[in-house]
Amino acid sequence: KDILKRGWQPVFIPEGQKHPIMKGWQDKVWTEEKIDKWPPCNVAINLNLSPGLACFDIDRHGVDGFETLAGLDIELSKDCYQDTPNKGQHVFYKADQLGEMALNESGIEFRHGKTCVVVYGETPAGTYEYPDFDDLPEMEDAELELIDWLGERTKQREKKRKFVRSASRFIDPGEAIPEGQRHNELLAGARNSLMLYGDTERAEREFADL
Repeated sequence: KDILKRGWQPVFIPEGQKHPIMKGWQDKVWTEEKIDKWPPCNVAINLNLSPGLACFDIDRHGVDGFETLAGLDIELSKDCYQDTPNKGQHVFYKADQLGEMALNESGIEFRHGKTCVVVYGETPAGTYEYPDFDDLPEMEDAELELIDWLGERTKQREKKRKFVRSASRFIDPGEAIPEGQRHNELLAGARNSLMLYGDTERAEREFADL
């Protein structure tokens, strides 16, 4: 009910889970009377219907988002945050002036718009303790700098994906590629296709890590 009092909308999540199962949850509007009828459950905030709220989701599984922040020399203001069961964090901010965004790179996801974030409940990995939203801060230079970096990295990744899709024709479909290596093989094919058409400089720039 605290979510409703702040002018936001909750999302019903089944006990022990992290993701909505109800169709159309992005546009579902709840009242206190309807929420009173919910069975025991986990709760998320619907960022699509919660004006002025945004979240950085920092993970440790896969790429460590905290190491990414340290490498960028960016220190986020953490006046309003919660620890997540997998030793990550959700860091919340006011974001009135931002459009819809969903950026995900190097262990850090920025959520604002048609998505949700779990704020209360139990999962097999542990507990989500409800954060204190009374201290919700404004975004400052560090947060805006991180959003810019995430946006640029996301664009670069999308460009590589386009090259990967176009490169599949350079791989013999009958060739056995060891598990875990197909992505690199496709990237190499994309690089080779650029070089084939004489764009060596771009091939070296886009695929310098191969």
